[in-house]
Amino acid sequence: MAVVAVGADSTWGSHGWGLELIIWSRRLQWPLATFSVLLSLALLVWTIAARKRLLWLAGLGPVLGLALYRFGSAPILQFAAIENPPAFSASDQQVLNPAHTVVGLTVAGQPYAYSLGLLYRRPIVLQTEVDRKALLFWCADANRATAFLVDRSVRAEDFEIVSFPAGAMIVLHHPSGRFFNALTNEALDGKPERPWAKPLVTYKGPLSQLLASNPQTKVCPPLDLPGVIPMGEIQPRYALPVGPPSSRNTMVAAGWGAVRLEAGGAVDPSIVRVVLLGTSPPIALVPQDISDRPMNIPGEGGRPAVVVFRNIRTGKVSAFKRGLTSELPGAGGEGAEALFASTPGADGGPDSFALVDVTTGATWTRDGIARSTAATRLTARLSPITVEENIHWPVMHYWVPAARLIRAETTMFAEVPAGVEVAPAPPPPAPPKPRARPRRR
Repeated sequence: MAVVAVGADSTWGSHGWGLELIIWSRRLQWPLATFSVLLSLALLVWTIAARKRLLWLAGLGPVLGLALYRFGSAPILQFAAIENPPAFSASDQQVLNPAHTVVGLTVAGQPYAYSLGLLYRRPIVLQTEVDRKALLFWCADANRATAFLVDRSVRAEDFEIVSFPAGAMIVLHHPSGRFFNALTNEALDGKPERPWAKPLVTYKGPLSQLLASNPQTKVCPPLDLPGVIPMGEIQPRYALPVGPPSSRNTMVAAGWGAVRLEAGGAVDPSIVRVVLLGTSPPIALVPQDISDRPMNIPGEGGRPAVVVFRNIRTGKVSAFKRGLTSELPGAGGEGAEALFASTPGADGGPDSFALVDVTTGATWTRDGIARSTAATRLTARLSPITVEENIHWPVMHYWVPAARLIRAETTMFAEVPAGVEVAPAPPPPAPPKPRARPRRR
């Protein structure tokens, strides 16, 4: 019964073998509990049949105490999935102020804002809107949110939160009987199939910015009192495995397969929060290295070349692939890569040029849209890359060892050569002419 009670405790994740113990403890929970009950009944029957002293039954006390702890007061029981949490308009709720950090998600055109206080104890959210249903995972220790489009038959009861080892969130999907790491959205049995496949874009930031872009956003406040739960971002609650990288390699035996998690090298303790780019493998950047000046990161090992910059109007980080196709102005054929610099005098407005290819002079807005004054020239959009800000780097690096931390270098920044002519900004579109009213006869 001791394995059932504390075998899945999150503190085991600080050991290299902890995740394996947690998985097998939950997998064997009911067989072990049944075995303990049968032994307890056997002891009770033997005590009565052999007319032994009742003192023999004192051995059942620890078994009963461990059972009450596991199924009645274990800390993991306060965390659960929720479906369609109460949502209000921004003016109808009084708990969140515009400065509070929220996680935003749009389902069937309707934006939602989930408070971190709600997600602290309800880190799995199922949201239904019209004929669409979305699944949201929130890993508070890594400060990361991921969302997916799922079938309408998926229910909150299908998910069980097992543990939070080393800052991750291990989830048991009851219909398939498989364990998933909600931080990396990978199955622990090594199989690529998942019940959720189509990712959705999430927002993480102040509520005020979300309401400014869409005033119709529905706000989901916390279900508990603000003084009881944290209302903002938290620090990791559980320690990572310690020791040199070789001792942090973990064999995760689950089902019939195994996943090997390599440490990938030591982590600089001075770097805690990073900006994570959704490349393959992921790129991590230090927030202080990113400014409104485009930073050109070269491709390497199958990872595409990207450009990263901070929007001077909103403060948000944007990233695009630098690869060009023949449809883009001045591309020079498919497979070419642009080297971006800032357009002189660009103010970051939606109709102003903000990025310029130093080779061809082709220009793009900070939304990645290519613009041209020539009507015959085609316009296209640079391929965007998912950007996640304020991710806890030690936790993310442990679970995604392939992620590479890249620091800014002078070679990543370019200037427009004197001989390159920058394409001029297009004239603003002419206002539509008023329709003439027909004369009455």
